[in-house]
Amino acid sequence: MSPDSASRRRWLCRIAAAAAMAVLPALTGCLSAPLAPSEPVAFDTRAALAEVNAFRAANGAPPLRLEPRLADAAAAQSASMAGADRMSHTVAGRLTGRVERYGYAWRVAAENIGRDYATFDAALAGWEASPHHRDNLLNRDVSEIGLAAARGVGRATIYWTMILGAPKH
Repeated sequence: MSPDSASRRRWLCRIAAAAAMAVLPALTGCLSAPLAPSEPVAFDTRAALAEVNAFRAANGAPPLRLEPRLADAAAAQSASMAGADRMSHTVAGRLTGRVERYGYAWRVAAENIGRDYATFDAALAGWEASPHHRDNLLNRDVSEIGLAAARGVGRATIYWTMILGAPKH
C-alpha cells in the first residue's frame, strides 16, 4: 500500500468513526425500551412549599412561590423517571429544555430529584442533608418552584422532582 493510500484509508476511517459517533446516540434512542405507564403521587404542594420556605427562612433565603409551568415540567420529569424506573436528571430531556417546553422563560433553573422517599418530608430531609441539593434549596437567585411525584403503575418506588427557577425579566 502506498503512503498516499494508507493516509487516505486512515482519513476515511476517521470520517466513518465520526459519522458513527454522530449517529449512535440517535440509534440508541430508537432502540431503548418505551417508558412504562406511571401515575402521579398526590401530596399537599402548599404544605410542601411552606416546609421549603421555612427551611429557606431559617437559613436567610427569601421565600418561593408555586409556579404551574415548573410544576408541569416537574411532573413530566417524575413521570418519566417512574416510567423508566430510573432516577436521572436527563430521562425527560435536559432541565432547561423541559422548562422551556412548558413555556417557562428561565433566567435561573435548578432541579432536585429523589426516589425511595415515602413522603415529601422525607425527600426534603434528604435534599437538606445533601450539599448540592441544599445549595439548590437555598439558592437566593430563584423565586419560583414546581413540585411533583410519580410512581410506575403497580410499583412502590416514588420519584420526586423539585424544579426551582427565576424567570427572565
